[in-house]
Amino acid sequence: MRFLKLLFLILLPIPALAQTLDLESMNLQRKFMSGEWDQEKYLRKASDFRALLKDMGGYPELDYNLETSQIEYKYILEVSPDKDVIFRRINEWAAMKFGSLDAVMHYSDLLSGKIILKGNFDVNFRADFKFFWTKYESIKRKTCYQTYVFTIVDQRVKVEINRVRYEISRGYENMTSEISINEVYPITNSPSISWKSNLDMLYQTKNHLSRFAGSVQSYINNFEEDYEF
Repeated sequence: MRFLKLLFLILLPIPALAQTLDLESMNLQRKFMSGEWDQEKYLRKASDFRALLKDMGGYPELDYNLETSQIEYKYILEVSPDKDVIFRRINEWAAMKFGSLDAVMHYSDLLSGKIILKGNFDVNFRADFKFFWTKYESIKRKTCYQTYVFTIVDQRVKVEINRVRYEISRGYENMTSEISINEVYPITNSPSISWKSNLDMLYQTKNHLSRFAGSVQSYINNFEEDYEF
């Protein structure tokens, strides 16, 4: 047993900062220690995980809350206009990003400085496939849905993004359903062939949401430029 623990440390690099990588490594070790995986499967999975890290250039840091065991996103935006302008600009930004406000707006109250809306975007990510004994990589696309909660206080905006989920196909009858982002992580709970796609999907989702937060901040702060013509 001591030999296997040592071998685990050799196969899986010890992360210094990325807590999500820590949890993936612990999940692999837990599956072996609990008896879910025998020694042969454990070593094979550990080798697969090490190869994934090499292929992906490391493990991206994800926004994982240890207290809630959920992937969560929160941004604090520093903006310059007053509350009325901020409120109006967020609504304008949402209309441009997601279409009709009637379709995406769920709550809007200037007095409390709260806006709640639902958005979506398509996320492209790398994925491995197998055809008989051949393994190859391609690009997949899924629609990602999310809920935005904006809270305006003075010249700051808190953006909380929750209920992040993906549309997935079910069977061969063009039926779809949704899976929560929290069902995707840890990626090591799924078959090895899905690890790359799940990890890159999480990473690309984070990039999308970070860009969205940056774009709404820029749109709010550039309010005067729209009327300089």
